Amino acid sequence: MSTAFYWILNMSIMGSICLLFVLLMRFIKPLPRRAEYVLWGIPLLRLLIPVSLSYKFSLANLLSLLFVRKVELTDSVSYANAIQAVDSYSPMVYKTDALKGLFNVAGIIWCIVSLALILSMAILYIITLREVKDAKLLFGRVFESDRVTAPALYGVFRPRILVPPDMDRATLDYVVMHETAHIRRGDNFFRCVALLVCCIHWFNPLIWLSLKLYLSDMELAADACVLKRLTEPNKKSYGLSLLACSKPINAFVAAFGGAKIKVRIENILSYRRLGVASSLAVAALVIAMTLALILN
Repeated sequence: MSTAFYWILNMSIMGSICLLFVLLMRFIKPLPRRAEYVLWGIPLLRLLIPVSLSYKFSLANLLSLLFVRKVELTDSVSYANAIQAVDSYSPMVYKTDALKGLFNVAGIIWCIVSLALILSMAILYIITLREVKDAKLLFGRVFESDRVTAPALYGVFRPRILVPPDMDRATLDYVVMHETAHIRRGDNFFRCVALLVCCIHWFNPLIWLSLKLYLSDMELAADACVLKRLTEPNKKSYGLSLLACSKPINAFVAAFGGAKIKVRIENILSYRRLGVASSLAVAALVIAMTLALILN
């Protein structure tokens, strides 16, 4: 257990560095919400995968791996090791007996709390899915249920849009557009992955702060997908629909009127489409940030 916790702690440190960079990027006002949302994938990888490519990994190695498949990656793949508390890794030998004892105790505590959190999340997810039962099919993936008070997307592998009874047609159309954006990107799956990461790295307060911001960016990115298709008058109607549906729902569902409703309304009112040059600049920035943070 101490070995597992040692690598989890290393991953948490490296992931936190990536999270800080992503949080700093949020202060760049012209950066589109969808770009901010994509950047969250960098710390997610760092928090889940203990190995990464080193700076020695070249484009030639990548092409050889894809087409020839005979490249040696021994020097190109490295483990995240920010703690430096061991002399060797296979088997793991700690520098002192005190460190070994400390990681043994910490590993047991980490495992107990992580399993308890995962079990709690699993129970909450099952309870959430019960709200889908007995829902009445309206059309496509849209269901009506008197168990819900606000529209939201339920489920991971076969997501359904649940709406309360007697919703007016205009609001329903906006709900379908918003939740369909979530479905296309697999947001409910990544929502569950993010919650799992929090259960694994529960001891890191930055993870929990980032979860709230990540879920907020998820909704803002879905709003941006909708706004691209709306005319100026319809954007105001969309904002009013968000206000009408702004009710708290649990973390497993993508709520139409969910996180940070004030910020979302401000974003709708100030939304501007990017030109080709700006889009290319944003893409280049995202790629540069990804390479800088993924490579050791």
